[in-house]
Amino acid sequence: MPPPDAARPPAALPRRRLLQAGVAAATAAAAAVPAWARKIPLPIRPPIQRRDTTLRIGYFGDSTTRGAWYNGNPAPYPDNYTFLHLAGLIQATLAEYAPLEVREEGNDAVSGALLLTGGLIRNDIGSIRPFAERLQLQPYDAVIVGVGICDALYGHTPEQFRQTLAGLYATARDAGIPIVFETPNPVPTSTISPLVESYRPLYAAYDLVIDQNQPTEMSDAFHPTIQGYGAKVERVASVLRSAMTRRFMLIEA
Repeated sequence: MPPPDAARPPAALPRRRLLQAGVAAATAAAAAVPAWARKIPLPIRPPIQRRDTTLRIGYFGDSTTRGAWYNGNPAPYPDNYTFLHLAGLIQATLAEYAPLEVREEGNDAVSGALLLTGGLIRNDIGSIRPFAERLQLQPYDAVIVGVGICDALYGHTPEQFRQTLAGLYATARDAGIPIVFETPNPVPTSTISPLVESYRPLYAAYDLVIDQNQPTEMSDAFHPTIQGYGAKVERVASVLRSAMTRRFMLIEA
């Protein structure tokens, strides 16, 4: 899906490098940013010194990021195969816009709280490192975080979830990495709605939020269909185009 011509930077990229430019990227996918949304610029870290010019993006989240399973069995191909239909599609969608690598960093059954602190998810899944450590392991230029479903299933309150989001944001901010939040997929449980509402203040305080609420895009109780992943890709790509346009500029090497 080619980007709008108005947002497209110069096509020729040889002998150029990407530098972070330092203004806040502020948009919501598939919709204009509300007029009341106040955006606060993130601190910008020094440019990463490396030979190539590829923008590297980490995609963190639960099984809706990593790929869904039904009762311990893989979902029917190709539904829920996010390495084909999410991170890979985002990378392909923006390929002609800028050199881009989207790395899938999802973990089955992970809550936002556990993504932040690290620790044991489940005995059959294993443990993960704290979010801060994972950001140190990869030279990411931006990260996407989609959590909340498991926080709701584990009984976390809206206030606990708000603190989780604030912690994830602060961790990325301290690392100088722009962060994009995805609201949770709509699920058939009353516990998720209050947590989704916890994202609303982020429009006024944080940089980027993808707002999604399309129940018809679900293939089961929690995970998108192929069409659902396609819609997620469209929304994420829209936000990333804005982020790359506003945070990065091309200059001669």
